[in-house]
Amino acid sequence: PYEPAPDFVPTTLVEERDANQSHLRMSYRPQIDVEDPKERAALSIYSTLLGGSMGSRLFDEIREQRGLCYSVSAVDHAYADVPILQLSSGLDSTKCVEAYTRMREIVGELHADGPTEDEVQRARAYAAGRRVIAFENTNVVARYAANQAVVYGAPIDPDLSIERLDAVTLKEVAAVAKKIDPEQLSIAVVGPHSAGEFAQVQAR
Repeated sequence: PYEPAPDFVPTTLVEERDANQSHLRMSYRPQIDVEDPKERAALSIYSTLLGGSMGSRLFDEIREQRGLCYSVSAVDHAYADVPILQLSSGLDSTKCVEAYTRMREIVGELHADGPTEDEVQRARAYAAGRRVIAFENTNVVARYAANQAVVYGAPIDPDLSIERLDAVTLKEVAAVAKKIDPEQLSIAVVGPHSAGEFAQVQAR
């Protein structure tokens, strides 16, 4: 037994620090059923195409095309009762608000239009391949088995987890994108900023 997660309340937390670089984290709570392994797999593919590889939307646009950051990524976590999607970036402080604005927009675009078939195919191959390589390490397999047993009470089958990633469809990823409200997010920032800077973006 465990205490259920509290209701998600969008929050902006800024730790003002006199520095040339900023650290940004954006957190969303996707409205998926975390007990459904197919939805968890689809969320993993979504986060991969959003910011999980060098071919992802965030990496390509925020870092490569616009040069707004040093690093940018997206990662998903599926706990016993709630899922979390987190976007992170390390960047020049003068570009932080611009990067934050565009990152929000990209999540909104996926929510409205969904990903492309090519994005899903590439993300699926990358995520499944990464897991195959990870499972060559017995410690990783042990942690995965413990997580499956303790968190989900699910069968311990590493091969099945790879098969589920391989089986994710465009329709399933688009459905996950629809369950991520681009306006409902929490923000944590370290750098020479104020909460008001980010509130202005949210108010647009």
